[in-house]
Amino acid sequence: MKFSFVIPAYNEGKFLGGCIKSIKAQNYKDYEIIVSYSPSKDNTLQIAKKHGAKVVTLPKCFPGMAKNAGARAATGEYLIFMDADTTVPGNFLSSTIKHLGRDRVAVAYPSRWSDGDRILDMFSDVVKNPLSKQRKLLFFCYVVKKSAFDKIGGFNKKMKANEDWDISKRLKKTGRITYNEDATVGVSARRFRELGKLKSLVVYSSWFIMGYVLGREAKYFHLSDFDRRR
Repeated sequence: MKFSFVIPAYNEGKFLGGCIKSIKAQNYKDYEIIVSYSPSKDNTLQIAKKHGAKVVTLPKCFPGMAKNAGARAATGEYLIFMDADTTVPGNFLSSTIKHLGRDRVAVAYPSRWSDGDRILDMFSDVVKNPLSKQRKLLFFCYVVKKSAFDKIGGFNKKMKANEDWDISKRLKKTGRITYNEDATVGVSARRFRELGKLKSLVVYSSWFIMGYVLGREAKYFHLSDFDRRR
């Protein structure tokens, strides 16, 4: 069983190396690493090549388009969409295999903030992780069966945000999404620091209401706006 990690990366030189190192520390070795790279102002490309990732280059675009491009280059039976500022534990793949089966089209995971922020960890424990478990929502890093991904046409390439929640809803129509509590993903809190915790929580809450509850695109704000200030 082969897995393909797909990592969209634009100006991610500070985080990409740690992300790839966590993948290479897996105790299951049948995988490939694909970086969907948009021309950056830092050393993102050099880091991707240094760590032996397959690089797919495309113009700066919305995350859904970058993920679709990486998926097209993938050769694995299962796709792992992973943000460049996330890390996975060494048992990520071996524990995930236990959650896969004929009718299972995706796997969601709990997360913790790798920056050690107690307030945000409380938010994850009380809101994000229970929501992901109960509603089978895909956040930050998740596995999707490639045949199911292709069947639904991949991500909505027009969406600035909410592409993860949008694909969660569409995948549920093709099979089961399971939740792997044995592998917790580490996530950087950089966006919360840059924007401010209160405003960030308002933004994410509005995304959830607009994207998952109402099924509409969030047009008010997108985190890639930060990149325009660099």
